[in-house]
Formats: sequence, structure tokens, C-alpha cells
Amino acid sequence: MPKPDNPNYLTAIDAAALKISHLNAKSQAGSKRNKTMNMNQLIDMIVRTVVRRAVNSGVNAGFDAMSNLGRKTSDKPQVTEQTTRESDPEREKLRAMRQARRAARSAQNITNS
Repeated sequence: MPKPDNPNYLTAIDAAALKISHLNAKSQAGSKRNKTMNMNQLIDMIVRTVVRRAVNSGVNAGFDAMSNLGRKTSDKPQVTEQTTRESDPEREKLRAMRQARRAARSAQNITNS
């Protein structure tokens, strides 16, 4: 590490100022170039912009669909499990039949063991 009494020693501020002046010189040198855009560059720029917007909107729509943010729950009445089971006697009848079959099967397995 160079010592501060060395004339070639740069502080961090000096180094940053040198870098900024170097970048400014570079950008001014580049400004002498021809700044006109040919038709191919212009079409490419427009196509990239359109494709980027289309992809972003598709990705956003996909995330909204996957997180159910796009679903409108305020339009539909809230239906809970309790109201569904209470309002559908056919469902209760099927559930009771399944439960009876399960009980019969387990009783048969116990007697066969």
C-alpha cells in the first residue's frame, strides 16, 4: 500500500474524480459520432418494446390467475361448508351410506382377524 507522502498516492476522492473525468471525456468523444438511426434499428426498437410489454402483461396475468387475485369474489355469494351440507339432504344421505359401509368393512375385518 502506498504511503500518503508519496506524490503518486491517490485518495478515494481523487480516484473517484479521476474516474468521473475519464468517463466524461469518453462520452464527449462518443458524441461526435453520427446520431441518426437507420430504419432497421428503429423497427428493432419498436418490436422489442411491443414484445416486452406483451410478455410483461402475460406474466402479470399469469401471476394474478395463480394467486386468485383476478377472481372476483364480491359478485358471488359466500358459500361455506356448513350451508352446503345443511341445504343438501342428498349429500348427507350419501355420506351416511359411505360411513355405514366403512363401519361394516371394519367390523368384517375385525371378525376375520
